[in-house]
Amino acid sequence: MSKTKIIGTLRDSAGVPLTGKFIIKLTGDLPDTDYEPDSLLLPIPVESEINDGIVNLELSASETYKVTYNFQFYNLITASTNTDPAIYEELPSWELTSFVPSSTVPINIISLIQTGLSVSDIDTSIRLVTSSLERSETFNEKLNNLFTFKGTFNEDVIYKKNDLVIFNGRQWRYISNKQLAAQYPPTDNSDKNIYWVKWGGDKGEQGTGINGDDTAYDSTWNTNLAAPSKNVVYDKIETLATKAQLQSDYAPLNSPALTNIPTAPTPSTNDSSTRIATTAFVKAQNYLISSAAASVSSLTSTGIVTASQFRLSALNTTPASSTITTAVGNIFIDANYIYVATANNQLKRVALSTF
Repeated sequence: MSKTKIIGTLRDSAGVPLTGKFIIKLTGDLPDTDYEPDSLLLPIPVESEINDGIVNLELSASETYKVTYNFQFYNLITASTNTDPAIYEELPSWELTSFVPSSTVPINIISLIQTGLSVSDIDTSIRLVTSSLERSETFNEKLNNLFTFKGTFNEDVIYKKNDLVIFNGRQWRYISNKQLAAQYPPTDNSDKNIYWVKWGGDKGEQGTGINGDDTAYDSTWNTNLAAPSKNVVYDKIETLATKAQLQSDYAPLNSPALTNIPTAPTPSTNDSSTRIATTAFVKAQNYLISSAAASVSSLTSTGIVTASQFRLSALNTTPASSTITTAVGNIFIDANYIYVATANNQLKRVALSTF
């Protein structure tokens, strides 16, 4: 906080500079950080002499903290002597209560008279009322306690004096000096209790409103901006909530029995998860099919193939020689021999006989 220098000149009604003293007193406690350590200025009066009307004061700015100063000027009647003290008027010739703003340049004491109007704009009676209000500590205290709207009443909020809330459709003002929570405004027809007083007019009668469109839900609702009636919305909800209709139109999540041609995403060929295997997935596995009409042109196994019997659909053509082009492991069977390729392009045979 900085000190603000206040200057100016005090004159009497004839314009003659005045000599006397100021008695200056805060109207409340004022924190001041200019001191080391930070200090608290108390509302104890101090005196400052005024010679030839010259005002030259340095005061801590108080506007930020909403604390005012009270200035009282006492006119000098008899100057002090070596033996007698100075004599001043018993009552102040002039008095002012005002904030002191923070300013890095000197301000004139005239600027502390905050009427908001020039003297030429208002008549004498209004000036007197305005001046009286400005000098009134009670008036300045009320200015610092303006009403604050807090919205809808909430029992968890701690309210202070002059807070305004909405409760049961009415506006209420908190009138207690105790800052408390959970203190309800009247719930009966009374206008006040020890915490709240009704503020403003009574709430009006409840309106009947405008009926909504009673047209049943259909395609005409699309792009129609009319509000539907509660009756129509209720009917639609009841229709959708009918259990029998839901069971007939939709499959349950637990053990659904699907009909017609349901489809599902086809997993990749090497998928081994719990996904649904579509017919496309099964066919891609190239499984052998047990059917008289089914056949495969090639069967490859990396392990042992076990079967109760093997049957050739027809005997093989007899190899032309033991060095035909073939791969190791190939087997040929004709009516007389079994041929085995023991190496690439190399056949050996064993004869077949009756028994």
